Amino acid sequence: MKKAPFPFILDALASLDLQIKPMFGAHALFKGGLILMILRKKTTPDSDTGIWFAFPDEHIADVKKEFPVLKNIGYFGSSPASWQIVRESEENFEGIVLSFCELILKNDPRFGRIHKAKPPKKKKMVIPKKIKVKDNQ
Repeated sequence: MKKAPFPFILDALASLDLQIKPMFGAHALFKGGLILMILRKKTTPDSDTGIWFAFPDEHIADVKKEFPVLKNIGYFGSSPASWQIVRESEENFEGIVLSFCELILKNDPRFGRIHKAKPPKKKKMVIPKKIKVKDNQ
């Protein structure tokens, strides 16, 4: 597994029992059944490079008002979504993210979404085509 970017986050949250899982070219951080954030850093940075924070739907409006640094993720469109980004290009990126980590350590209920894993895809049964066998007589 490729190393997760932004190791300062893992250091800041080291006291939590986190699971780190690769997810679509990034790394997701889970605490129990909650997905807290996704660490995304591409070799060619784009507007969605940074930390994607997960917020419950009922908190998104308040969180966006309190933390104007949070932006909509371009990949998801322009409407306020439960996933918000602190872009790596943001001034004081590390300080902002560490302040969010402090809130996570204090169990702030605004951070994290219940992760609904998709059920595994059913495997299609492969039925071989009939093979015509020539009679050797």
